[in-house]
Amino acid sequence: MSHSRIFQLRTERMDIKNGDERVTADYFVDNNCFIGPIADYVSDDCNPREDFEDLTEFFQNVLGEGYETHFTHHYDENDTAIPEAYITFRPGFKKAYFKEQYAAFLKLVEKTSLENFMDRFYIGSLEEAIRDKFNFYVAEGDDVYLCPIDTFLRGLPDDEEITYWLWGTVDYHY
Repeated sequence: MSHSRIFQLRTERMDIKNGDERVTADYFVDNNCFIGPIADYVSDDCNPREDFEDLTEFFQNVLGEGYETHFTHHYDENDTAIPEAYITFRPGFKKAYFKEQYAAFLKLVEKTSLENFMDRFYIGSLEEAIRDKFNFYVAEGDDVYLCPIDTFLRGLPDDEEITYWLWGTVDYHY
């Protein structure tokens, strides 16, 4: 079994004085769409700095050389309870991120026969080529909409820069 992370990302900085709160594992305990089908359990036992580094390294690995043209990131632990951490996605990020995944998907589709199409395991590999349900997740917005990282990234604007602030991380086991 393995662990991964849920990243709480927002387009604005956290302001505890105004009542902003980090999402915690307790938020997901009764989420029957996540606990059970995806995760065995969730936990607050994680290190946001290391988690943020894992996320940015993941993007660097997917994008490869020249990744700096597609996104920037910053993490600064300061004297407050909230580190200043953000990722700025630049125009062209989505296209660069999904390029290899799209090529792999097309190869799978090319060799799909009727027999393959009727096979639930083969269809699972097609679904995974579109969205890896055991990768990172993002909890976004006031209602903490939870989605796989690929689904979150598909929602980014294509032609404008956008910054997301890290509000917190939650560990999940699958």
